[in-house]
Amino acid sequence: MKHRYNFVLAAMVVASVAQAQPGPFLQADLQFATIVCSDTLYSLAGQQTGMGDVDDLDVSNHGCQVGNERQSAWMHFSAATGGTIGFTIQPTITASDYDFAVWGPFSDVPQSLTSVPVRCSYAAGTGGTGLNSSSSDLSEGAGGDRFVRSLDVLSGERYVLLVNNFSQNGIDFTLVWDLQDGATLECLPPTEAAFSISENLIQPGGTVDLVDLSTNFPYAWVWDLPGGSPATSYDQNPQGVMYADPGCYDVSLTAYNAAGESTLSAVCLVQVESTTGLRASDQDHFQITRQGEHWVIIPTSNARYAARLLDATGRIIQQIRSRGIIELVTTDLPVGAYLVVIEDPSTRIVRRLVKVE
Repeated sequence: MKHRYNFVLAAMVVASVAQAQPGPFLQADLQFATIVCSDTLYSLAGQQTGMGDVDDLDVSNHGCQVGNERQSAWMHFSAATGGTIGFTIQPTITASDYDFAVWGPFSDVPQSLTSVPVRCSYAAGTGGTGLNSSSSDLSEGAGGDRFVRSLDVLSGERYVLLVNNFSQNGIDFTLVWDLQDGATLECLPPTEAAFSISENLIQPGGTVDLVDLSTNFPYAWVWDLPGGSPATSYDQNPQGVMYADPGCYDVSLTAYNAAGESTLSAVCLVQVESTTGLRASDQDHFQITRQGEHWVIIPTSNARYAARLLDATGRIIQQIRSRGIIELVTTDLPVGAYLVVIEDPSTRIVRRLVKVE
């Protein structure tokens, strides 16, 4: 028979949080906790033994889980309506020792824990464990009966659940909810990628900052920044992305949350322009619009200027000089990307245009 000893393990010090990258997102880290809203079968086959890449528990927040993380699975759950929430964690093979802890309530999804759990069981023995209405204790050590009191919750409250496989034998478990007194769980929709940019018209060697605005608690981000340095970023908010050469550059963000992923791409978002050094105060000297079978360049002054349309190889397709509106005919051009270069006495502008049909 296995015995437990309630000793405190020294907290491991982690210099920095592991950078979010596009999977695999192991539930063994709080950062990648799943959102649960129904009865679920969990497989630990893909989980790391012990903790994940980040040590999410220490002496300040582990409560009764004095062994810290042991083949752990992190989850979030949220109350859609108030009431009483209980659950049972049941190993698929009874001879497995599972423990758990619950933190909360939170108004948002936390990335770290700064307090002890509100419910906690570290009971020895095998079989099911969880929250039920017949228990009165809130936390128990090795000598407990494996169940502590249910949670009384309010609508909108969020909680973090850690399930530990103390046996570390890779045995799966089911999580079965017991919702009473009107309580229901909220399901998290997939994220919708969104972002903003500090500015999109810069000089060669200039930089831009990007800010993630994705919805529904994303936990990982992949930025595709062709022409930029860096060209790829896993930061939530990339800062100081530098563009060395004139041109027009796309920006794409894929955001991930516990329910899925979403990608948003902005064509020609970053415009890098070179000038003669006699730049006018108004940067928007020209407007370029699509009108039927033409790209139309509309100047904001009567200065003489030149427009060149180039294909992807740099070959000049059309070249026109004018003091007024210029129409670039695209009727016979194949679908694809093109560059238009506009030059006047003070400015050289490069835009990328895409013909889609």
